[in-house]
Amino acid sequence: MKSGSQGPPGLYIGNIFYFYNTDTVKNLAGEELLRSPRIDIFGDLILGSYITKKKILGGNYGFMAALPILNAELALPTLDVGNQTWGLGDMYIKPLELGWHFTHADVIAGYAFMAPTGRYTAGANNNTGLGMWGNEFSAGTTIYFDQGKKWHAAGLGFYEIHTSKQDLDFKSGDVFTLEGGVGRAFLQGYANAGLAYVGQWKVTEDSGADVIPLVRGKKGSMFALGPELNMPVSKKGIFLGFKYLFDVRSRLATSGNYLVLSLTYVRPSK
Repeated sequence: MKSGSQGPPGLYIGNIFYFYNTDTVKNLAGEELLRSPRIDIFGDLILGSYITKKKILGGNYGFMAALPILNAELALPTLDVGNQTWGLGDMYIKPLELGWHFTHADVIAGYAFMAPTGRYTAGANNNTGLGMWGNEFSAGTTIYFDQGKKWHAAGLGFYEIHTSKQDLDFKSGDVFTLEGGVGRAFLQGYANAGLAYVGQWKVTEDSGADVIPLVRGKKGSMFALGPELNMPVSKKGIFLGFKYLFDVRSRLATSGNYLVLSLTYVRPSK
């Protein structure tokens, strides 16, 4: 919900459990394209972040690294996920994050890249990586509607640029993702509850001789909504997060549900 805000200076160590299930792909008109066996994708994300007191352009400097462990990596349009075995996913590294705090709004901006550390073989159905590098540029804001900063709305945009896939003449198109929410803070601002959303749009088409005809020349999108709750569960700086999202609009994309549970330890800087 407060995706456009950077946390206070300190160390953040977290574990995020992710579950996604789907049995449907929709075409550009929103009609069901095919039905596959139910696919359940599990992920466990280990992450570390540090927000410093150092200022760059007036914003606090921070950095982050995240390592996912997955049972599968879903690839459109075939939904060919077969012999699912757990493995390392593609590592997410964010060497630059800047955060600003104003009276009625927060602002955040950053750069990250995705390294192809996950298991990947062209044409395999047990990949846990995408077989390509990615660059991500992000910016967003959280707006507060009252002096006590209890009511808020946020949006954070990510623009991804990818390299060609390993051992394929296939370059994935650019992707824009927008995530955020509307909510209210309680417990002196340490907890938040409200409605979260995420949307994703293919900005440019996939290119290369190995692009599957089903998606050649086409750009898909999706949008999901659902409840979110974040709150402290210990006086020692441990926070619990819950989010459940329902796909409400899919175009040339899978349609399913997402469950995200997180546990984060925060050690503020002295």
